[in-house]
Amino acid sequence: MVMKEILFIALCFPPVQQTGVFRALKFVKYLRNSGIMPVVLTIEPDDAAKIFESPLNPRLLDDVGFEPATYYLKDGSPWINSESRLSQFIRLKMQTNDGYYTRLKRSLSKQLEVIADRHDLQAVYVSTPPYGAGDIAIEAADVLKIPLIVDMRDAWLQWGPFQSYLHFKVAQRAERRLFSRASAVVTVTEELSQLFRHSHRSIPEERFHVVTNGIDRQLSDDLTCTWGDKPDRFKIAYVGQYYYDPGCEKIRSRLWYQRQPKHWLQYSPMEQRWLYRSPYFFFAAVQRLREINAEAAAKIEFHQIGNSPPWLKEMAAGFRIEDQVVEHGIVPRDDVDALLRGMDMCLATSMKVPGGNDYCIASKTFDYIQAGKAMLGFVCPGSQANMLRAVEGSVVLNADDVDTNARTLATLTERGVKLEYLREEVAHYDRAANTAKLAGI
Repeated sequence: MVMKEILFIALCFPPVQQTGVFRALKFVKYLRNSGIMPVVLTIEPDDAAKIFESPLNPRLLDDVGFEPATYYLKDGSPWINSESRLSQFIRLKMQTNDGYYTRLKRSLSKQLEVIADRHDLQAVYVSTPPYGAGDIAIEAADVLKIPLIVDMRDAWLQWGPFQSYLHFKVAQRAERRLFSRASAVVTVTEELSQLFRHSHRSIPEERFHVVTNGIDRQLSDDLTCTWGDKPDRFKIAYVGQYYYDPGCEKIRSRLWYQRQPKHWLQYSPMEQRWLYRSPYFFFAAVQRLREINAEAAAKIEFHQIGNSPPWLKEMAAGFRIEDQVVEHGIVPRDDVDALLRGMDMCLATSMKVPGGNDYCIASKTFDYIQAGKAMLGFVCPGSQANMLRAVEGSVVLNADDVDTNARTLATLTERGVKLEYLREEVAHYDRAANTAKLAGI
């Protein structure tokens, strides 16, 4: 088979171990099956580890099964996480982008010359965020005179609060410029695709495509998840990040004149409540369960696998369950499955959009299915809830209904449960098949 080469831009890429790298990594792994050879352009690993504040795990690349041609972008000047608090304050107030293109531009120009000389490229693919990768991809596509495919893993314009309405409009213009240059815009859920179509009505609808995240290992013949009656411990696990920041949530919830003066101008284009992505409502149900059945509540353990946010213990203490929280810290990706095998269920949460729908499916959802673990969904209307109901294998709860949720926890801790994933629904999330869909765009 004659392989077509594409320039594959992913600024956050293994050996950096972070949630956002796995979609790009699996695309690189499976694109060869469709006759496409990715030529990777990413940030030099030591720089990337500092920028994304994540560890390096070289074992992640073993999963690809071959060594793709890889070119590195490097900037010799200090990155923003080493700057003073004053310069950071000034930058945040004045800067209208994330700075990646500016810092990497010189290195980009040099690498594009080398890449153009060595490879016959047919297209540019770019994974975002970080959104500065979009400007890098536009320059690469313009220099190489080839089509551009943009993969939007998240909603750029909803990552508020912006420093001001002007900052939002600049970002909106940059996103429209990126989508206008692209031959195709790929995203992870139908709800997010609809959000992009609504935000950019001048972009033809047929330019938007959905390629979900998914599962890439052979599933067990038995997709049943079960545990027995009256367990001594009922272990609930959560893997990875929450994307919840109490400070940002507080700012979003207040009118402008109720904020500190430095936050007066901040602007959020959509009301989003990321508290729902945290374990807050699960903790609330455990607290209510203690009032109903203290013995059952005492059996519950919450296991945080991955870097614990600074607010987690304080949140648990607010519900008087801090002694029932176990923090495992950052765990090598290959060891996560072993930890999950010792758990009873895994917690799935979703962000709340008042009057609308959540537009994300957390990538950890697929880790849970691969590990053969049933999910306990404290969710709001939208992508995550729809997916959990479709594949089954889950107990799906309304995050706001604390009383019902507490009674459900009582049942789970006392009687156990037997759940089974629907194989035909899970098959919609096969990584190899979805990568073939990307290759056909």
